[in-house]
Amino acid sequence: MTRKFRNYRNHLKLPAMPDAEIVSFLNSAVFKNINCSDLKQSRYFLEMAKLYNYEPIILRFISEEPETFARCIHWSEDIDNVTRILANKAVKALITNESLCFHQAPLAELTDGWNINWDNFDKLIFEYLNPLYFDSELAELVCNGGLFEKWIYSAAEAKTWATVFVNEIIQGRFDDFKIYQLEEGWSGWFGGMYEDLSFFIFDEGRGEFWILAMTDSD
Repeated sequence: MTRKFRNYRNHLKLPAMPDAEIVSFLNSAVFKNINCSDLKQSRYFLEMAKLYNYEPIILRFISEEPETFARCIHWSEDIDNVTRILANKAVKALITNESLCFHQAPLAELTDGWNINWDNFDKLIFEYLNPLYFDSELAELVCNGGLFEKWIYSAAEAKTWATVFVNEIIQGRFDDFKIYQLEEGWSGWFGGMYEDLSFFIFDEGRGEFWILAMTDSD
């Protein structure tokens, strides 16, 4: 049965929020973790995890103020003629939010105890990925294999399993989602040798966001 929910995209018609207000909210808002165990048991995730020496991380959070969160993400972009880029300061505000990264919080697996070079972080590029192509991106990712392991299935199987995985996240609501891809490691969790990759997935309709991260090392 489809879960009923309020769609907060209607609030995006409100005036743009000032940058300082966006950063302040993202850094101080309260978020709650949502269990992702079902996705971790999906065929795509299980087969992807076999490719790397580090198990991929998938996290899901919901804001206690989903309307404001949706507005923040909607306006937290730098836009040029070609690429839509999520402002680094918005991501930095999120990953330093105390409700997300305190010791033993889920996000601490990526941040707690790992040295983050904030000077370098400010130079990272979070590029927009059209949600319609997210499954293709993930399918290509596993087909490339890991540092030591090769993909042993067909490209068609990779595409099928990636599509099921993405459908569990997006559930057909492509207009509600913004996805940003980062092809560099941003904390000491990343091995720095192969496929340091993160996806920041924002659901404006429900005021949620996801992080999918993978790395490999010897």
